[in-house]
This record gives sequence, structure tokens and C-alpha cells, in this order.
Amino acid sequence: MKDKDNQKINVGWSTLSSKEEAVSLVDGLISANLIACGQIDGPILSAYRWLGEVKQKEEWRIVVKFGQAQTSKVEEYIKKNHPYENPQWVWGEMKTTKEYDNWAKSNLAQ
Repeated sequence: MKDKDNQKINVGWSTLSSKEEAVSLVDGLISANLIACGQIDGPILSAYRWLGEVKQKEEWRIVVKFGQAQTSKVEEYIKKNHPYENPQWVWGEMKTTKEYDNWAKSNLAQ
């Protein structure tokens, strides 16, 4: 596949305390036409430092795909609707096929 045949889409990750919270967040993002799709996996074991203490917690991970035009609105939605005080929200730009890019864009708010 030639590079010119590739398009770009954003992929973002976050974690939540329960499957129900993860499903609710992904469903809300889809319903608002902010993401084309999302996957939920878990439970996973997260290890991190919080308020000076090392913690380990079982969490559920979401991975969502969205266009560059939706980036600020997706972040705003996550901040407003995520139950954590300081939610993980990381994203990056990824290459994808023209066909997947077309499908994703057809499922996003313009």
C-alpha cells in the first residue's frame, strides 16, 4: 500500500473503574457523533502514583477513533463526563486506509 493511499485519524485512550462506566462513556461519544467507534477491554491492571502513593487498580480501557475536527469536542466531552478527578486522556494521529477513513468520517459530526 502506497503512503498516498493512507489517510489519518485520531485514536484516543482512557481508563475507567468499571465496564459500565466504560460502556456509558463510549456510548455517549457515539451518540453525540464525536467518535466513529470505540473498543472496551478489561479488566486490566493499572499501576500509577497518586498523591505520592503507588497504587494498583483494576480498570477498563477504552480506545476511540475520531477525526481531527472532533479533537477538542472529544476532549471536552471526556473531561465533563469521565468520573475520575484527573482522567487519563491521551491521543495521537494514526495512518489508516482511505476506505476506513471514509467510513469513519461518514459517522462523525461535521
